[in-house]
Amino acid sequence: MQLTFRTTGVPKVVKRRILILVLIFFLALVIFYLTLNYRKSPEISKMSGPTMPTISVMTYGQKQLCLRAYKEEMDAAYMRDSLVPLEQTRRLPLTIATYGNRVQSLSYEVRSVDTSRKIAEDKIEGIKEEKGSATVTPSLTNLIDPGQQYLLVLKMKTNRGKLNFYTRVIIPKDAHAKECLAFAREFHDKTLNNRYTDLGNYLEPKTDTSSDDYSRVTINSTLNQVGFQGFEVDSSTEPLMEVKDITSSYTSVNLYYNLKQKNTVYQVVETFKIRYGGSRMFLLNYVRTMDLIPSTKDITVTDNVLKVGVNSKSLSPLSNETGSVVAFTMGGSLYEYNQTRQILTCVFSFLGDDLTEVRAGNPYHGIRILNIDESGTMDFVVYGYMNTGDHEGKCGVDLYHYDSSTNLATEEAFLNTTQPYQILDASFQDLMYRTAGGHFYLMLDGTLLSLNLDSDSSTELMKSLADSQYAVSASGRYIAWTDEDAPSSVIHVLDLNDESQMDIRAKKGEKLRALAFLKEDFCYGTIKEKDLTGREDRSTVNPMYRLDIVSFDNARIKNVKVYQKKGLYISDVTESNNALELTRVRRTGGTYKQTTGDTILNAAGATNQTVTEGSASVPGKGRITTLTMQPLTEDQTISSLSFRDGQLSLLDESDSIDVTVSEVRAAYFTYVEDRVEYSGTDPVNAIQIADEQEGMVVDNRQRDIWRKEKELYGADIPVTQIAGYSWAKNNGKLLQLQGLTLEQVLSFVSARVPVYVTEGKTTSVIIGYGPDYVKIYHQGGSYESMSRKEAEKKFKSSGNVYAITLEDME
Repeated sequence: MQLTFRTTGVPKVVKRRILILVLIFFLALVIFYLTLNYRKSPEISKMSGPTMPTISVMTYGQKQLCLRAYKEEMDAAYMRDSLVPLEQTRRLPLTIATYGNRVQSLSYEVRSVDTSRKIAEDKIEGIKEEKGSATVTPSLTNLIDPGQQYLLVLKMKTNRGKLNFYTRVIIPKDAHAKECLAFAREFHDKTLNNRYTDLGNYLEPKTDTSSDDYSRVTINSTLNQVGFQGFEVDSSTEPLMEVKDITSSYTSVNLYYNLKQKNTVYQVVETFKIRYGGSRMFLLNYVRTMDLIPSTKDITVTDNVLKVGVNSKSLSPLSNETGSVVAFTMGGSLYEYNQTRQILTCVFSFLGDDLTEVRAGNPYHGIRILNIDESGTMDFVVYGYMNTGDHEGKCGVDLYHYDSSTNLATEEAFLNTTQPYQILDASFQDLMYRTAGGHFYLMLDGTLLSLNLDSDSSTELMKSLADSQYAVSASGRYIAWTDEDAPSSVIHVLDLNDESQMDIRAKKGEKLRALAFLKEDFCYGTIKEKDLTGREDRSTVNPMYRLDIVSFDNARIKNVKVYQKKGLYISDVTESNNALELTRVRRTGGTYKQTTGDTILNAAGATNQTVTEGSASVPGKGRITTLTMQPLTEDQTISSLSFRDGQLSLLDESDSIDVTVSEVRAAYFTYVEDRVEYSGTDPVNAIQIADEQEGMVVDNRQRDIWRKEKELYGADIPVTQIAGYSWAKNNGKLLQLQGLTLEQVLSFVSARVPVYVTEGKTTSVIIGYGPDYVKIYHQGGSYESMSRKEAEKKFKSSGNVYAITLEDME
């Protein structure tokens, strides 16, 4: 009998099929993994050097200006960088440094400073080309009146495109500008030679100033500091002069030059404010700043202390939580130091190998670090004038993401604007925020812009907000605002991480004010509607009987603290140094009288700064800036570091977004020296800052609103100028100035601008003053003179309620 056996188990054909399916599955997994984790290798770019020409001017035999070229037409009303004094001939000697460009044509426009009127325009003929430069001396229009400032726009066409240059011009009247500029140059020369001792009579030294600090020398510094005694100077470049302002009372001018100390280069700026006095000159103010232009040998380390040289400004350091990595800005460049790896990286810089290149070293830009993680990866923006690269000659906001693991900074968006650096620097820094989801938020001129980084589209989330209408958290994540610039029934809070909104609502019979943030906690005030009754003296007080501080967590509002004092009201709140400063008033009859203030400290305490900025004294250099990192272990020492340049991945030149706002609010700018110290909607705040820092205030129509200087012996306004004056009649045209002092408003009278003042139920006009009195015009037609001391006391008791008519500023 023959037996047959049948094989048991899985048939071979089935095994083969299973094996094929398994292979297909694993192959699909590999493909899926590669697809998910595929990253296109970024294209490494190199920042190209500067290519555009510059223009300088000769005035009174001295070289002035180095006008920057703009590729696009700017908002000319904001272009206040410089002022060119013209002689009576109105001739303007120009020298063009061509840098390889061929000048095909040149023309000019003269406009009123607010750009509303075109005075003249003409072609400039007779350009003489030389090797590396071109010269021409046009005669400007006879319509330029002495003592009046005008905007000058130079329009150039080259073989590489069209360019614009901006400055202001004036024929000085009773200003003695020539003598003032000569004095500034002589003063500068003496600081660098043995004749510095001649300058002692112009200084006002104070005992509380550091005698070995050369980073910022002022009129209050010692004679040795002014004369660089103790600071080793090998050589200096020829200074470039830039006039900032000329009036009959003073001339303001800056001098720019480089100092060399062996292989180290410093950028120096001298700021003068000078008054001509006939037999002698008066130095009203003097400031000299000096900043290291860093190279690889200028930054050293000793253990956990990074020594970064002489700097007049804060480095604005931002570190990770452990203090092992810190990013900081210096000399217009961005650096990151990793203590663990002992590597210093230049993440971003316009500078090339030549540290003294005037175009690449142009200081009219800033860098702001938005965030940093534990590894050193961060987001940052470069804003202002773009010195080099694909955006050279443009103004805007350039957003970058830096990956520390690859040492690559990737350009994510360029927002093109028509406003210059000084305005951007002062106006948009209260809110810049980037989310992990690819959105970038920016507050510009009271308008909150949302930029989608994937689609390069922008949206206005809210617009034309007044300064007192909103508040922003320290990180920029939260913004709280009301629908109108007045106490409101509801405060909206927007979380920019996901654009979710929360509302805080008032109880019946009450109103709310959005005040300030303590880091990420929000403070708002509550007012009873019955206390908001209009007052006959037209002064404004919003008496808040209660303050609430709240936090936000998962779209929920949590109360952190309540502040309420019986019989006391809060009229204003400001955030300062991680605390809230309260201005308090007490109700007496129908008025509110200011009383002692109070302070609310952040319950979390001061922010723990893991990296601290300090200073140290070094022979031959004076005081230098230091950064102290996290402490080292007992057996660890650091005495050297390695230096590297970061890599860049840049957008195409065409990938830029034009940023404009649909509604322009009234704004005021406080200019101090060569910077804008305040930009906002509050003229009182602008004037108070200008008064404190010896500055001036203009509005966004470039009208001179306020200057501290006034006629010493008095001023009088003709009666004909104030005929028919009425607060009620001009109420819609008035600029309210409640809170200023009598001394501050007399500057308006000195400029022949009448000042309204209320005393209880009546309104009068200040029309003159003398050394010890003020002159008042009453609506009935009578006059009154009273002592300054008496007037100050009387007006203060009525709330310091002042106003001017804007038409008088024209």
